Parts: sequence; C-alpha cells; structure tokens
Amino acid sequence: MYVNMKRVVRRCMSTLPSRCRAMVLEEAGPNAKLILRTNHEVRSPSHGEVCIRIDACAVAFRDILDRTGAFPFIKRNAVLGHEFAGTVKAVGENTNLQVGERVVSLHWDQTEAWPSPLTPNGPVNSFIGLTVDGGYAEYCTVTEGTLVRVPNGWSAIQAAPVMSTFGTVWQGAKVRAR
Repeated sequence: MYVNMKRVVRRCMSTLPSRCRAMVLEEAGPNAKLILRTNHEVRSPSHGEVCIRIDACAVAFRDILDRTGAFPFIKRNAVLGHEFAGTVKAVGENTNLQVGERVVSLHWDQTEAWPSPLTPNGPVNSFIGLTVDGGYAEYCTVTEGTLVRVPNGWSAIQAAPVMSTFGTVWQGAKVRAR
C-alpha cells in the first residue's frame, strides 16, 4: 500500500472545529423559519471534498424559493446559501485545491451534471443548499467540483454573489433592457 505523505500533510495543515454556528431550515414550507444552531457539525472532507470557512454568503431569490418549499427534494435540516465565498480549511484525497486558497461556489458540482442539476434521475447530490449544506454556516463541506478559485483582487463580498445574483442583475439590466 502506497501512502502519499504530501496529501496526508496537506490534509492536516488546518484544524477544523467539530461544531459551528449555522442557520438551519428544519423543514421547508410557506411559513418556514430559519433557526440558529450553535452546535452544527463541521464534517471533515472525504475523497474529492473540501471544507470551507465561509467568509461571505449572498442572499438571492432562490433562497426564498428554497425556504418556502419550491424544491420538494430539499433535505430536512438544510443549511441554505448556495452563493458563498470562503477559504479552504481542509481537503480530502484526490483534490486540486489547497488549504488557504480562496474559493466561490458554483451551486452544484459541475462534473456531476451539466447544464442543470436536475437530471432525469432527480437532483444531483451536490446541489448546494438543497441536497448538501450551504453557506448559511461558518463552515461547509462540499465536493471540489462545486467550487472555483476567487480571482486575485476580489474580496469575498464581491465574489459570493457573482454566480447567480450578479448574473440575474446583468441579464435584466444589460441583456433584456438593452
């Protein structure tokens, strides 16, 4: 058996807390409320996963849809927040990201399904905020394919909304309004 010590050392470079604060949606529905939990589990990344410390999380219209039950497959006790930026704190095996890199979310693992996270077999397992916890927490663990590096010079606040919120505004203001 071969053990890649570079991976072992890289994975252990950062200490993760076992618990963090998170806004949890116990069950989606028209009158659903988010509940602050101070003991939400921080899951260590497994093969192909990355744990991120959330530095900024945007709020978009999909968050309202998620909370009110527009997606019937949303998991119970979901942590919403599909648009976030953060810092890699731990990586599992077979990942290209490094501890300390700054990343932004892509909503779902783009290698799992494209162009939509809704497949003929149902939603993908990496659908952030719906089938896997999102950025309404201090930490979240997701597959590496749900993330891209933040461009140099961008703050977390600038990066977090760029995948959806900014795209919605751009579509409305520049493309449709002309």
